[in-house]
Amino acid sequence: MSSDKKRSTAMDYLRENKDKSFMELPFSIPDAMLLANAIYMRFKGLVPENGNTVTFGDIDRVMDKNKVFAHPLYGPVYRKTFEEMKDSRRYSKIRLGYFREITDKTTEAQFAAVTYFLGSDRIFVVFRGTDGSLLGWKEDFNYGFLEEMPSQQLAVDYLDEIAKKTTQKMYVGGHSKGGTLSVFASAKLDQEAQERILKVFTFDGIGFKKGFIDSPGFQCIADRVIKIMPEHGFIGRLFEMEPEYKIARSSGEGFEQHDFMNWYVKNGQVVYTNAFTEKSTKSVAKFNNWISGLSEDEIENFVEVLFEILGNAGIDDVDLFFLEPSKYIGSLIKELFAIDGKRRRRFLGTVFKYLKA
Repeated sequence: MSSDKKRSTAMDYLRENKDKSFMELPFSIPDAMLLANAIYMRFKGLVPENGNTVTFGDIDRVMDKNKVFAHPLYGPVYRKTFEEMKDSRRYSKIRLGYFREITDKTTEAQFAAVTYFLGSDRIFVVFRGTDGSLLGWKEDFNYGFLEEMPSQQLAVDYLDEIAKKTTQKMYVGGHSKGGTLSVFASAKLDQEAQERILKVFTFDGIGFKKGFIDSPGFQCIADRVIKIMPEHGFIGRLFEMEPEYKIARSSGEGFEQHDFMNWYVKNGQVVYTNAFTEKSTKSVAKFNNWISGLSEDEIENFVEVLFEILGNAGIDDVDLFFLEPSKYIGSLIKELFAIDGKRRRRFLGTVFKYLKA
């Protein structure tokens, strides 16, 4: 493990190659990781929603950094990444446009996307993964009983719009839910637009409901999908996975491996291993056995009660909750017992089924 800690990550790749243009060093997977990570920054009001574009330098000149990088957990990390990218020769000329951010409490959708113009002949369409909002996490949990997430159709509409408004070859990608949206939307494009896709990157993106992998749309892009999951993978192994994937080495522990900024990069390439950890395989099997044994009504009740409790306990940022969960224990227990008896008993029954799975 000590030798692992000396290995570099995408941030080291950024520093090592900051003075190289894409002509000198072609666009690679670590580049896709860095740009997919950047979509988590607060671009609203900074990146145009129409066909106009800006550079990272343009954003730097008008942004309120205390606001954009305000998150106590991720803000400092994003700020450091942003500074490195906007000052580098490699990324400073990339133009950003067509920013889209939708938070819809009615459909319970959390969605964001941006298009990077890498040059005259290529673009990179990136979808944001789940942010720390309670709504974003609830949409993910809803996927347990819905045929598709509301943001999946938003992604289809967005990618179709970009395909119609541009002529360049396309990379499409994202992290976590963003990776899932990338694959789903790419599979739904018409054939002419699909032919413009060079690669689809899904970094630990959650899997799909049965039937999608065998659909004609997915089969048309399957050979261009690059799915990467960490060795202690969990999120990307849920539901039906893409048949081809790679396993990345990571410096993170447990769920921290989901953060692809912890994955190792060497000589411009992600460092891979041959197998998932035993703990990963057991965790995924336990979850899949549990959820496959539940009815849709049981899953829906579980999700509704869980997020009602979290919301009533004043938790609106799940990332901060995980940082100090003990701080909320009392409120969570109080809110659990405020739920009506029947719903509470069904909820607890579902929890016990998971513990026994």
